[in-house]
Amino acid sequence: MNHKRILFISKGKNAPSTRYRGLAYFSALSSDGWEPEHITVRDNPLSRLQLLKRAGKADVVVILRKTFSASFFRLLRLCSKHLVLDLDDAIFCRSNGAISRTRRNRFARVAGRCRQIWAGNEYLAAASRQYNRAVTTLRRSPHSLLH
Repeated sequence: MNHKRILFISKGKNAPSTRYRGLAYFSALSSDGWEPEHITVRDNPLSRLQLLKRAGKADVVVILRKTFSASFFRLLRLCSKHLVLDLDDAIFCRSNGAISRTRRNRFARVAGRCRQIWAGNEYLAAASRQYNRAVTTLRRSPHSLLH
């Protein structure tokens, strides 16, 4: 059987967004013929190079609740066949809920250049649609979107 590869990128395996919006779907994705994988983002050049290599081998790359610098994101986008942003929090806001110009700009850059956005609720979906029309409110396994 020829498996398709899906790579989830996050800030860590124990992060709630990784556990609930990535790793929780591995069994269903595997049953549906996908080969799911997770990689933790590190801020060192060797780790970033490994991330780019793994992204290049994946059919779908899902960024879980993370944004990147413009230069690294350009490289990731070039390496990825199908890039998806998955978010379950307002990553464009500070922890107190106030809009952050820096976070909003990073979010806008990433959201506008991904092929799809999977949003955890309608508020996040509406915010995402300002930058990308391919937004789905995703409350269940993403495998149904990958056919």
